[in-house]
Amino acid sequence: MRGSTSVPVLTLHSTGDGGAVADQERWLAEQVRRHGDQSRLRQLYVDRGMHCSFNAAEEIVTLRTLLERIETGRWPDTGPRRLNEAARALGPGYEPVFDLGTFTDAPMTPAFTRFEPPEPLRPSR
Repeated sequence: MRGSTSVPVLTLHSTGDGGAVADQERWLAEQVRRHGDQSRLRQLYVDRGMHCSFNAAEEIVTLRTLLERIETGRWPDTGPRRLNEAARALGPGYEPVFDLGTFTDAPMTPAFTRFEPPEPLRPSR
């Protein structure tokens, strides 16, 4: 990926993902800063471990955020407080997250957070 951004891009990542570590998001943002339009990129984080441990409410709010950007040409407020409020408003039926350790659903309240991925320990190339 060169980081070119001809359309809005919104990523969602869990802060403690051990499968696809969060510093990959930092690398993407750096590529967009170098080669694309960084105003088209937003990166959201959920304060949770495991790979893709998002609940349906977080996914719905993320998708609605991207759709609003596409429809209006402007990013809505992507602060954790607003995102968590919007996700909680969907109700507890949208809060289960599949737990790969127990193979069961576990209710988890929305957990959008501000997060700065760490510098990679070694170059990615």
